[in-house]
Amino acid sequence: MDEPFGSLDAQTKDQLQTELLELWQEDRKTVVFVTHDIDEAIYMADTILVLSTKPATIVDRVTVDFERPRTERRLDIESSDAFKRIKSRLRRDLGLTD
Repeated sequence: MDEPFGSLDAQTKDQLQTELLELWQEDRKTVVFVTHDIDEAIYMADTILVLSTKPATIVDRVTVDFERPRTERRLDIESSDAFKRIKSRLRRDLGLTD
């Protein structure tokens, strides 16, 4: 899925992220999800691959260890120190400042 929620308002985006996670919880199918939204990547993923610019190569592989299901604990996850550490690492990988 390539940026499926990129052009949505915040409420719709949140709702669809929750629905996708619930569908995944039922079927456990592999989903390759492309996003430029760091928070979305951390919340949705079990593994994040950070890509370089062209030609794209893998810069970093980050394992996200938050327990599932995540949909009932979103605010706890996003305010956790672990979330902040992962976000900081991803920002460094992308050459962004904190």
